[in-house]
Amino acid sequence: MNALREQYPALENFTYLNSCSSGLMSKELLAFRRNLDEDYQLQGSNFRAGVYDKIRAIKAVIANTFGGNTERTALIPSCSHGINMVLDALANGQKVLHLPGDYPSIVWPFTSRNFVCTTLVVEGPDTYSLETLSEAIESQHIEILAVSAVQYSNGEIIPPATFRALKDRFPDLLIIVDATQFLGIAPFHFHESGIDLLVASAFKWLCAGYGNGVLFISEALEKLLNSKLRGYNTYKNPRKEGEPTTGEYFEPGHQDLLAFQSLRFQVEQHQAIGYDQIQAQIQKVKNYARRKIVAETPYTIITSEDPGMASGILSVEAPPKLVKHLNEQQIVCSYNRGLRLGIHFYNNEEDIDQLVRAMKD
Repeated sequence: MNALREQYPALENFTYLNSCSSGLMSKELLAFRRNLDEDYQLQGSNFRAGVYDKIRAIKAVIANTFGGNTERTALIPSCSHGINMVLDALANGQKVLHLPGDYPSIVWPFTSRNFVCTTLVVEGPDTYSLETLSEAIESQHIEILAVSAVQYSNGEIIPPATFRALKDRFPDLLIIVDATQFLGIAPFHFHESGIDLLVASAFKWLCAGYGNGVLFISEALEKLLNSKLRGYNTYKNPRKEGEPTTGEYFEPGHQDLLAFQSLRFQVEQHQAIGYDQIQAQIQKVKNYARRKIVAETPYTIITSEDPGMASGILSVEAPPKLVKHLNEQQIVCSYNRGLRLGIHFYNNEEDIDQLVRAMKD
């Protein structure tokens, strides 16, 4: 993994612990994007020759990597675009359950439409437990569970097995998940997950740059959608001939080849490294950070130690002035109800040593 650090020049300028805000761009991705832009510059409209086949090929790679169905996969500019488009095709007064303090991107699209929204009320640390969620779903007759895979408040992941178990208990429950803080840090198989709609932007843990993302739709959800979105790209001809795939209803306009070829490139790069290896490196460095912060600083870790709830984020109870101090020391991190550290496969123990030294100043 240390050899891979050479691909990320930003690591020479900063101690970068902020992949939860933006993943880093590699030298290889930059070279790939430059070649695409040069082709566009030299070829004009010829650059997009065969664009529909290229888009289908990109979707096939993404779907095959993450266990989706190509025809029920859509390439989207961002997670928020994807969620809003799908909800317009679904909204019909359904009862929705959210978790307290979740990301606005998974909450606001529901509250601004014809849904009956409620927030789970819990006491104690078992917010994401199967039994707590099951009790609320059953007692409140919930039709849609809409959550982030990784929680905004503490960086804890909802164990993927929880979604599968909920679907087995409540087959008619629709499970909608914002996976922007998850996709790219661990192996994942959509078809086996029990999730009905998974949406993710790819500029964070997939390190694919901005303007690209993906959504996966289950067969059960497909039957409930009534999308009114239409555009030339939906039918790929001006006469509306043919039957679009479900994914194409959510791709009405011209697709950005630079953005989506970048997405394919990074998904394949991550695949070459190995999602198991990525997950293992993240957890190794994250566990080291936990031990060092607890042993050598006065600050308290917010994120659970449970390995089943481990994402790439480590949240630390700390004031905003600490984050300001760290940023001034060229340690890039975020503040969100405390210090938020985003640890990716290109981070190592030396990064954490520099962090802890600065925290002790």
